[in-house]
Amino acid sequence: MATLAELSELRFSGILINKITAAIAKEAHKILGEAIAVAARVSWANEAIQDPEGKIEEMMWYLLAENAAFTKAQIEGAADSGIETAVANAVNARVAPPA
Repeated sequence: MATLAELSELRFSGILINKITAAIAKEAHKILGEAIAVAARVSWANEAIQDPEGKIEEMMWYLLAENAAFTKAQIEGAADSGIETAVANAVNARVAPPA
């Protein structure tokens, strides 16, 4: 289990930042292709496509809190699919679930 200090340190992990940035862009692209548009999701996706780095802070903290039971090494070494799922979960929790 990661300590609070370790979770705070992970906020500045270049590896994690890069993975989350790419996952944000992929999630935004997925949302923009949804058959039934939900206005809040489309708005979030448009913002994320224009500036994925601008969404890192909210996604990073959600991901860290969601995975706090894992070790620092496990969080930083998470598979792409795990990062993508965490970003999708964060969007669904904070913006709106898909229609």
